[in-house]
Amino acid sequence: MSGRHNNKLPTNLPQLQNLIKRDPKSYTEEFLQQYRHYQSNVEIFKHQPDKSNKDLAELVMFLAQVGHCYLEELSDFPQQLTDLLLNHHTVLEPDLRMTFCKALILLRNKDLISPTSLLGLFFELLRCHDKLLRKTLYTHIVTDIKNINAKHKNNKLNTTLQNFMYTMLRDSNPTAAKISLDVMVELYRRNIWNDTKTVNVITTACFSKVTKILVAGLKFFLGKDEDEKKDNLWEFMRGKHFIKTIANNFVTDRNSGEAMTVGINAIKELVARCPLSMSEDLLQDLAQYKSHKDKNVVMSARGLIQLFRDLNPHMLHRRDRGKPTESSKEAKIQNYGELEAKDYIPGAEVLEVKEKVDEEEDEDGWESASMSEDDDDSEWVNVHHSSDEDQTEVAEKLQSIPEDERKAKAAAVSTSRLLTQDDFKKIRIAQMAKEVSAAPGKGQKRKNVESEEEEERGELLSLRDIERLHKKPKSDKETRLATAMAGRTDRKEFVKKRSKLNPFASTSNKEKKRKKNFIMMKHSQNVRTKGKRSFRDKQIALRDALLKKRKHK
Repeated sequence: MSGRHNNKLPTNLPQLQNLIKRDPKSYTEEFLQQYRHYQSNVEIFKHQPDKSNKDLAELVMFLAQVGHCYLEELSDFPQQLTDLLLNHHTVLEPDLRMTFCKALILLRNKDLISPTSLLGLFFELLRCHDKLLRKTLYTHIVTDIKNINAKHKNNKLNTTLQNFMYTMLRDSNPTAAKISLDVMVELYRRNIWNDTKTVNVITTACFSKVTKILVAGLKFFLGKDEDEKKDNLWEFMRGKHFIKTIANNFVTDRNSGEAMTVGINAIKELVARCPLSMSEDLLQDLAQYKSHKDKNVVMSARGLIQLFRDLNPHMLHRRDRGKPTESSKEAKIQNYGELEAKDYIPGAEVLEVKEKVDEEEDEDGWESASMSEDDDDSEWVNVHHSSDEDQTEVAEKLQSIPEDERKAKAAAVSTSRLLTQDDFKKIRIAQMAKEVSAAPGKGQKRKNVESEEEEERGELLSLRDIERLHKKPKSDKETRLATAMAGRTDRKEFVKKRSKLNPFASTSNKEKKRKKNFIMMKHSQNVRTKGKRSFRDKQIALRDALLKKRKHK
C-alpha cells in the first residue's frame, strides 16, 4: 500500500518533478494543479509572512526546478519571488528566506532571470541579520560575476554593478557595505574587475567612518609581502628552509631516481638530528614515495617512515604508523628548549638492586650482591638476562611489570649501584626489545631482535649514508660497450681462412651467383625449371640419414 501512496503525483513532488523533466507536455495538467496550489499558499503567506510554511517552501523549489520546462506559465514566477523577498525579508522565517534565495539562484543558473535585478536584490538582502544567508549570497555574487565575464568582459553589466556597489559602500548598514567591499576586493584579486574604476571605488573605503571598512581598504592598498612570515627567525633556527629546499630541488618526479634517493636520505639524516624541522604535510608527501617505481626511492621513503615510527608516529598517516610498540607509545618529540630531566636510567629495571650487607660481617663495609641470590622484596620482579636467554622472554617479563613499578625500580637501580659496560649492554638489549615487542593488547610484531648494537650517529655524515643505493644503477651505453670490448678476445685464429690461391684474383662465377640478388635471379631458366624433391626422394634421404647416424653410435 505504501508504494501506491508514493505514486500519487499531487503529493509526491520529487516524482512529478522527475517525470516533468522527461516529458513536460504529458504532465502539463499536474503542473498547473501544483502552480495553483502555490498561488493559494502565497496568498496565505502574505497575511502571515512571519510564520513558517513548509508547503510553500517545497512548492517554490519544485517550480524553480521545472521552470525551464514551462517558460510561459512561469514568466511571472521570478518577479513574484523577488517582490516577496523585498517586501518581507526582515520578518521572513530564516529557513524560508534561504529557500527563496536558493530558488532564485537556481533560476539564475538556468538563465531565467537577469543578473542585474537578482544581484541588486541580493545586495539589499545583505542587510539581514543572518550570517549563513550573507555567506551564501557573497559566494553567489562572486561566482556569478566571474561566470558572466568568463568568455569576454561584459563592460555594460560591469559598469552597472560597479555603480551599484559604489552606492552600497555609502550605505548606512555597515555589514552590507563591508560585504560589498569584500566582493570588489575578491573580484580584483581574481583578475575579473582589474580596471581603474574598481580601484577608485575601493579608494572611497579608506575614508569611511566605519573602522572595519577603513581597515579593509587600507589592507587592500598596503598588500601583503609573500615572504613575510610570523615566525621567520624561529623557522630559520629550526632549519625548515633547508628541508624545503632539498625537497623542492631533489625530491621531484622530473629528477632521476638516484637524485631523489639522495634527497630523501639527506632529509632523513637532517630530521634524525633535528626532528622539529620536519612538517607533517611534507612528511606525508615524502611517505607517498614508498610506492614509487624506482627501488632506491622506495627504500629511502620506507627508511624515513621507519625513522618517524620511532620519533613521532602521530605525524605519519594512520596507515604508515605500523603496529604500536612499547617504544612508539613512549615516543615524543620535545619542543625547543624543553627539558625532560629523569632521576633514573630508562631500561634499568632489567637489572637488580644492589643489597646492603652488614658492616660487621664485611670488612670493607660493602659487598656486591650475587646475581643468583633471590630478592626478598616481593613488589619487584627481577628480570635476569643471559646470552642464552630468548629476548622474547625479556619483553614478556618487562610487560608483566606495571609502568609505575618499572620507574620506581629503575630509579632504585640507578641510585644503588655503579653500572658496568655489561649492565649498559643489558639495558640496550631491553630497550631494543621494546621496539619490536607489541604494545599490551596487540599482536606480536617480531620474535627476535638483533643483539648487535647499532652504530652511533656521529656529527659528521659519511657520503655512504646519503648516497645509499639499494639497487645498482643501470650502466650507460658507453660503459657497456667498454666492458664488452675489454672482455672480447682476439678471434683471428677462429675465422675460416680463404682458400684462394691468389688473393688478388677476381671473384668466381659460383660466388657471384650465390651473392646475386634474388629479384634478378627469379626469372632465370634454372630457377623456373628447378624441380622439387618428391615424397619418395625425401623418404630415401631420411632412411640414409638414420642409417648413417646408427653407424656412428
